[in-house]
Amino acid sequence: MLKFDRIYGKDVIFSAVNPGLVKTDIARNITKVSTSKTLWEGMLIEFIQIAIVTGGNSGIGFETVKQLLNKNAKVYLCARNPERANAAIAKLRDMNLPGTVEYLPLDLASLDAIKSFADNYLSKEKTLDMLFNNAGVMNPTVGPETKDGYELHVGTNSLGHHYLTKLLLPALQASAQATPDRPPRVCFTSSLFCNILMDLWSYGCEVV
Repeated sequence: MLKFDRIYGKDVIFSAVNPGLVKTDIARNITKVSTSKTLWEGMLIEFIQIAIVTGGNSGIGFETVKQLLNKNAKVYLCARNPERANAAIAKLRDMNLPGTVEYLPLDLASLDAIKSFADNYLSKEKTLDMLFNNAGVMNPTVGPETKDGYELHVGTNSLGHHYLTKLLLPALQASAQATPDRPPRVCFTSSLFCNILMDLWSYGCEVV
């Protein structure tokens, strides 16, 4: 996967960002490949007036929120833990960036919570220029499930975000109709796990 792959839909651009190619200001996410500055250079984000970033309290999500605020966007920072979210917002506000940030609680392990979040957002805003599906769980122990009975990793990282995207499509489509020359974007943070599997597959072929 390249830095970010894109699928062009009828009204909305869908992208996937590989976290292994992103170097944020959060030390635990640093890699030797690129910097947050190079990732954002050349990207047309000035048109983004309203954005949602899941998992925006740390790592890639936090850096994304910061870059959007620096472009004077209104950003809804979404996270499950209110204490961590509010701490991140306080840190962002201390930077005196021109944009505005607001916390909206979101638990991607509950379909009812996702529906409540979408209803809450759509009661506040009519449009959405960018949805960054970034939150997720990593290496959960065997056995835990979402509140709806799905395996936690799949239910949170995949099903939860796809359901969220479906519910927010009316706002995304409204943005597409309002500014047809600047289509809204849906971005998914992907995984390096596929690269690990490919390395193991290559090793297996060599052994055989």
